[in-house]
Amino acid sequence: MKVIATLSAKGGTGKSTLARGLISAAAARGLSTGFIETDPEEATYLWAQNAGALGYWDLEIQGYSVAGAEELGEAIVELDDRSGPGAVPSEDSLPPLDILVVDTAGARDDLQEALLTAADLIIVPF
Repeated sequence: MKVIATLSAKGGTGKSTLARGLISAAAARGLSTGFIETDPEEATYLWAQNAGALGYWDLEIQGYSVAGAEELGEAIVELDDRSGPGAVPSEDSLPPLDILVVDTAGARDDLQEALLTAADLIIVPF
């Protein structure tokens, strides 16, 4: 599983818009795609819920919303364990992820610090 994070200490730079584009493009290409929303406004989380409910797409996208660095770390480890070598899916388990996109808030905080080491790719819009 590859982790892509959008980071910026400033709000309004396009992090959530970029995250939604990455999520859409990966899922549309058939990659098993998930995202973690760390922004308290939950723009990407709500976007994904509404897009599916309104029938804009039928793509399978797994979304999670987390509030702190510890919760973020736990979510990434859980998703990576499910996707990593030796993972044995059960009948009711979700498919392993190819891509995990992390959308962040416009602030420098412990979540962004944690992503500096957890992400495979960091994109900083400005």
